[in-house]
Amino acid sequence: MGETFDRSQWYECTRCSFRSEPGDPTTVCPRCGQQMHNVARVQE
Repeated sequence: MGETFDRSQWYECTRCSFRSEPGDPTTVCPRCGQQMHNVARVQE
């Protein structure tokens, strides 16, 4: 319990479209170093 990070969200790079794993708080793209933006999971 006590999860503080929403695992239904991840980050996507605006430059190369790299996506982090859900729950990964990384906000800088490991491929190209571009700032990544948060993407919410689409609700089914």
